[in-house]
Amino acid sequence: GPTHEILHDGLTGVFKEQHGYKKLQESLNANHYPLCLIYFSVNHMFEINQLFTQKAGDMMLIQVARLLQNYCVSDLDFVVRLNGPRFYLVLHNTTKQRAYSIAKAINRKSQLNTYYLNQEALKLSLNIGYSCLSEKSIDVDRFIQSSIDEVLIDNAKMPSTLPNQTSKNSEILKLLSNREHEIAKYLLNGLSNFEISDQCFISESTVKKHISRIYEKLNVRSRADYLARFSK
Repeated sequence: GPTHEILHDGLTGVFKEQHGYKKLQESLNANHYPLCLIYFSVNHMFEINQLFTQKAGDMMLIQVARLLQNYCVSDLDFVVRLNGPRFYLVLHNTTKQRAYSIAKAINRKSQLNTYYLNQEALKLSLNIGYSCLSEKSIDVDRFIQSSIDEVLIDNAKMPSTLPNQTSKNSEILKLLSNREHEIAKYLLNGLSNFEISDQCFISESTVKKHISRIYEKLNVRSRADYLARFSK
């Protein structure tokens, strides 16, 4: 009903920021300590939305929300979506050690999932922070902020498979399929379509198909445009 829409995020179904804030205030005032807050932000959202579509990004957010909801153990626990691709999970009567294990488990699970968009494999990458209180010692704002500051897992700095590229390029190239990735590298090295077909053991027309997919995804118009943007 209408109240559901006021309290819950339309896309992911978890609590909206304002309602989450109120719920967290209640949790701090109640006696369910230790109380833990695990903060999550989804990496590369901008690139995913740009390269695929807003729909791809939305799909990732829905998956993250589902994953987090699976870890609400008691009826008191809840998930909140902050603005953008950010969430937090509130766990009651949960020790810091337990919260740590849960955060690690969520990170592992998120890395196991591969999402396929137009036959392309896409990996979910999360940054995770957490904060645990054994008694009411800080207010809601400080509690949320401390979970953001206490970084537990930072996947944004995952090494890229293209060490010789600037990081911006690596982020984008990571979203290509393995084959496209390989061809994209050959293009950067100045190989012709014929030479690429020779290297990859595929026909020249297949190379052309791959190249046009690469250009489409990276939003470039021509080889010259591609080289101008992605050469070091």
